[in-house]
Amino acid sequence: MATGWGTSRTGARKVVSDACPATRCAKSEWLAPMSEGLIPYALTATLLVNGQAVRQDKAWPEQLVPLVRLYLPDRSAEWYIAALDPENHDNAIGLASVGRGGGWRVEEFSLSALAQRTGMFGLPVARDMYFRGRESLQQMAFTTR
Repeated sequence: MATGWGTSRTGARKVVSDACPATRCAKSEWLAPMSEGLIPYALTATLLVNGQAVRQDKAWPEQLVPLVRLYLPDRSAEWYIAALDPENHDNAIGLASVGRGGGWRVEEFSLSALAQRTGMFGLPVARDMYFRGRESLQQMAFTTR
């Protein structure tokens, strides 16, 4: 059985297989458009695997290494994403700091809500193109205090 990637009219990607028609397949897995490019498609599969491990209690969210860093350029708000919810790809699990003195928390947050946020000067949430996670969320939260 061969599989490939298809694209819908909304820009969402889905896995298309020979076992079902590409237009309507109950078993096709939709990959969310990742809120206007906040998360690159190359990292989506790894983030979904991490999310599946958390859902099946094979890993604690605090043990995961983040793969994506999002931030507001004109504020001190940052989000480090380590996993995506396999059932709802809009929900991400990661480390969040929402402003000065707010502290760091490992939590679940919505990518579409992040995509709508803007800073003081109207700048949208951006992705750190050069970020490479080297330590777990728990270690990051401890060292950034």
